[in-house]
Amino acid sequence: MNKKAKYTTNLLSKLIDYSTTHSIRYVPIYATFLIELCIIAIAFSANYVILSKAKLDYSSVFPFAVRFSLFVVVTAISFLIFGTHRASIRFTSIKDMIKVFIALTAAMTALAVINYGYHLYAGKSIFVVTGLLYSGIISLLCLTIFRISIKYMYVRVKHTGQAGTKRKLLMVGTEHENISIVKSIHYAENSHSQFTGFLSFDKSSKNLRILGFDIVYIQSFYGVYPQTKQIDGLVFLDDDVNREEKTALIDYCIQHKIQIYHSSISRIINNKGNENLQFKKAELEDLLFRDPIVIDKDQVDIFLRDKVVIVTGAAGSIGSELARQIGMFGPKKLILIDIAETPLFYIENELRETYANIEIVAILGDIGDREGMGAVFYDQSPEVVLHAAAYKHVPMLEKHPDKAFKVNYIGTKNIIDLCIQYKVARMVQISTDKAVNPTNIMGLSKRLAELYLQLKILKMQDDKNVTSPTQIITTRFGNVLGSNGSVVPIFEKKIKERKPIPITDPNMTRFFMTISEASSLVLQAATTGKSGEILVFDMGKPIRIMDMAEKLIRLNGLEPHKDIKILITGKRPGEKLYEELFYQNSMTLPTNHVKILKVQENIPPYDTVVSLFQDFEDALSSGNITDTIQKAQTLVPEFQHANDIANKGYTDMELI
Repeated sequence: MNKKAKYTTNLLSKLIDYSTTHSIRYVPIYATFLIELCIIAIAFSANYVILSKAKLDYSSVFPFAVRFSLFVVVTAISFLIFGTHRASIRFTSIKDMIKVFIALTAAMTALAVINYGYHLYAGKSIFVVTGLLYSGIISLLCLTIFRISIKYMYVRVKHTGQAGTKRKLLMVGTEHENISIVKSIHYAENSHSQFTGFLSFDKSSKNLRILGFDIVYIQSFYGVYPQTKQIDGLVFLDDDVNREEKTALIDYCIQHKIQIYHSSISRIINNKGNENLQFKKAELEDLLFRDPIVIDKDQVDIFLRDKVVIVTGAAGSIGSELARQIGMFGPKKLILIDIAETPLFYIENELRETYANIEIVAILGDIGDREGMGAVFYDQSPEVVLHAAAYKHVPMLEKHPDKAFKVNYIGTKNIIDLCIQYKVARMVQISTDKAVNPTNIMGLSKRLAELYLQLKILKMQDDKNVTSPTQIITTRFGNVLGSNGSVVPIFEKKIKERKPIPITDPNMTRFFMTISEASSLVLQAATTGKSGEILVFDMGKPIRIMDMAEKLIRLNGLEPHKDIKILITGKRPGEKLYEELFYQNSMTLPTNHVKILKVQENIPPYDTVVSLFQDFEDALSSGNITDTIQKAQTLVPEFQHANDIANKGYTDMELI
């Protein structure tokens, strides 16, 4: 770059409020004022020359210098009154130009009044009225060209040096919020992103432009990008695109290694200067493509406000998220129970920091300890109990069936009995889709807990001498994305380490929800459910684990089966290819929430199975695992173990 070009660039940078060193960020307002006056003076002089060549006589007793000075002074006063010089040149808007127009109109009006007054007094005019009009028009035109040119050159100078390093983005949608985000990033200092256009699903917007950017029709995008146009990512605003259209578009982007980002106005404002937070990379849970779950917050608020609430398993994935959401509704006291010391410590501190006005009580305890839990209920007098504590890992529980029964059945039985004994107003037990036609120990243990609850309620309803105000509801849903030990974190760790991903069967499917979705629906179910009801969550369509793995690999910019291998390892003990949310002979009924169904199932009479429960518990206490499973199967005849019990290698053991 030669000296002349360098000098011109530096001068231009200062004029448009941009400095490569950022030592000068805005032109002083007096400089803007002087620049505008210079433009006015030049416009008046140019107009004088034009009128002189047209041989129009001003018929004035005043020389040019006086008329020139009068014009500039009156215009300057008008500009000071309207404050046109306070508007930053690089951010010139239509509103700013309207203000310039009004200031010029006021100045021209004042000059016309002065001119007319002098004409009445002296019989001569200072200005030709046509000349005044032309001077005003030329001044407005010159000021407009100046401001727009500087604004445009600012953008050019600002982006030229960084263009090669910026990620190129397309904004999906053309609503006001979308446009505002594009505009804010376009003029942001040191932005690492650059929008190149808008993507629209509206065919009528084809070939139109916004803020100087092309609007790309979706079909054109499929036909052109990324083959001939370089694009690094698409930005979606939260829930602003039709689900089917979004699904197809994201699948296309994943196939072509185009990054997906989510953003919003609040995210842009709250994370100013941090584009990694302003534009959040899409994660697998963002791609479930379900309508957002909306709960009746007013109803939940009335239910939880100023209540004493217990959450068991509060250090786990679901339990901790339940505790976070409960805190938003202002309970009087929130009691956290878990056997895991370290995670309980962390969630306690998090909630104390987030909800300083709520009494948080963390209790290290085992739900299998009836006396210990009884002491908690006696001391705390809970009004609401959300029972999330459970063992859930299928292969692990196949190796330790005694622990599964002790926690998932005995522990749940303890909580149910204590809720009834201490007249807790409402309890919710969280079950699983694996309890339906169970094929593993985990599902069997959870089904036993469901049955015990149903039979307990039937017993209370039949026994006229027993009255309990306790409402106990069962919620049933499938796998939770992002929970401890779930498939997604395991896959992500393998991808990060560039190791093969193990999948048990290419046709295996599962229902999935996010932790937040599941917790919200648990609170809604707790609010509206009636005692004895089994409430099943609408989890959308089942997802193939193979599809999930491939999509997750592509989300990380890699190619499945090439960059990351997928190994088929065969089904693990107790697994089945697909899960079910309810039995075939059960009846499903709608509730007052579109995402929650009520399931009516055939329950055997209490008297016919009470002895079977006792036999099962006796076998469990004896430590005879084979006998325990067989006794459990008499209670759950639909249980079909996915592995031959005789070949499992179970040994009789004393329970710890």
